[in-house]
Amino acid sequence: MSAEQQRALQQLSAEQQIVSSNIELIKQRMELTQAYIRDQRTGLKTLEELESRAAGEEILLHVGGGLLIEAKITDPNKVIRDIGSGVRVESTLTEAKEKASEIIKRLEEQYNNLAKELEKLGAHAADVDARLRQLLADIRSGEK
Repeated sequence: MSAEQQRALQQLSAEQQIVSSNIELIKQRMELTQAYIRDQRTGLKTLEELESRAAGEEILLHVGGGLLIEAKITDPNKVIRDIGSGVRVESTLTEAKEKASEIIKRLEEQYNNLAKELEKLGAHAADVDARLRQLLADIRSGEK
């Protein structure tokens, strides 16, 4: 194997590892984004259920992880929502639903962008693999 072929082999191997690592990172981000979408949809569904309830009414409230608690509604139009970094604000039910819908929309866009990026990386990985196989075949044929 020539020095040039060895350098090309090392370069393609390194590129293959980087692309593979990036693919894994994108997949992890996609899974996390899906979890956020599910969480927001659960919250939105709960808010939609609250719309049909009156003050003083008792309900089973989903608190995550498949857990439900009995709760009494004091004010169905008052929602406290987390805006990040431990900061919470009071909103009306309508405002909270709108915000949840906006967040879901943004997260879905982010997921779609990640899917496109994953597709591009997959094509790049296939190209690197093909070049690597060709280089290895060239090296083997030169050794005979």
